[in-house]
Amino acid sequence: MKDKTIGFIGGGRIARIFLDAMKPHKERPQNIVVCDTDPRVRGQLEARFGSMILVCDDHAAAAEQDIVFIALHPPLIPEIMGQIKRHVQQNAVVVSLAPKWTVTRLSDLLGGFSRIVRMLPNAPSVIHKGYNPVFYPPGIKEEDRILLRELFGYFGESPEVEETKIEGYAIITGMGPTYLWFQLYELLHLGQSFGLSEKELSDALPAMVKGTVDTMFGEYSREEVLDLIPVKPIGEHEAEWTGVYREKLTALYAKIKP
Repeated sequence: MKDKTIGFIGGGRIARIFLDAMKPHKERPQNIVVCDTDPRVRGQLEARFGSMILVCDDHAAAAEQDIVFIALHPPLIPEIMGQIKRHVQQNAVVVSLAPKWTVTRLSDLLGGFSRIVRMLPNAPSVIHKGYNPVFYPPGIKEEDRILLRELFGYFGESPEVEETKIEGYAIITGMGPTYLWFQLYELLHLGQSFGLSEKELSDALPAMVKGTVDTMFGEYSREEVLDLIPVKPIGEHEAEWTGVYREKLTALYAKIKP
């Protein structure tokens, strides 16, 4: 892995998450190029990662590396792909992190280049605990898959999935933490106000969340799980919250579906 080079087209949040995840690994690639057109973003990258990466404003420099991550918002992809297609090396692998754009459409934008993999990234990758589903087209050779699995291992789990399910994972796992974090932070705040220490809460909340999920996917039915605790302090609002989930997330899924 050390002798491979990596390029990031785009230096935003997901690039920073992946770079943070790679930082402590001594066997990580030693040549990493991150390109972003925003000088503010470039300054943040240089301040955060120093000599670990080469920061530039020329997408071509990142596109010339062995493994090229496309870390762009979906609306920017057509224009940028047109700019870099002549710079992508024949034996490189392009890893798209964007929903909506299929391998076929990306290949068309890159002038027929077909060594393209899609990954749906998850924020906990920053602490090596991401759940990042990956689609490998049939044309990706096993030797390339082995190399990519090693790299993706820095970020957490990278299960292989069908391409048609990538957008579903975008809603459920990619954005999933945002549905939970604000609630958990509020429980943390309330716990502190009730006299629990930071140490007590750092033990209790993760254990509660893990136990909750393990129970949900254990031997009990949905009805049995929901009946395990008789008192539901905010039960009167459940229908309202469920409605928000279904309305907002169904609409978002329709928007990002290819």
